Amino acid sequence: MFSFVTHINKLAVILQQIDKMMNPIQAYFKSDTLPRWFKFLNLSILLPILLWPLIFFTTIFFFDNPSNLIMTFILFIIVNAYPLYLIILVLINAKLYTWNKLLGLILPFVIIVSLGFGTVYVCYNMIKNRAKAEQVELERVNRGDLGHKANTNK
Repeated sequence: MFSFVTHINKLAVILQQIDKMMNPIQAYFKSDTLPRWFKFLNLSILLPILLWPLIFFTTIFFFDNPSNLIMTFILFIIVNAYPLYLIILVLINAKLYTWNKLLGLILPFVIIVSLGFGTVYVCYNMIKNRAKAEQVELERVNRGDLGHKANTNK
């Protein structure tokens, strides 16, 4: 019975610590000093978090054949913690905006432009590679090379 109460008390302390950590985030959204449009623009910094499941999945492969397990684990934690870095960046950028409005606007625009150029680059390469694959397939069909299974029937 005593250990159960101890665990409940530890859980209460942890929840209080989480609440203290959430105060700056709540203050950010309740703040009247920042214009509403800036809050949404600043939150565009968080758009890369949408890729987090894909990043997490790929970092699992860090452990395929690591030469240094401790370093691999550290890198795994650092890479997968990037949403925390972005949240901290949003809060710092909000403080920067109150200090200098122009500097506070640069970071969200850099993120948006980077994501835009990255999307265009990926789409361009996908289209280019698809066209190249179709050309290779057409050449293969014109040569009469129908693949491994067709050649074994000779």
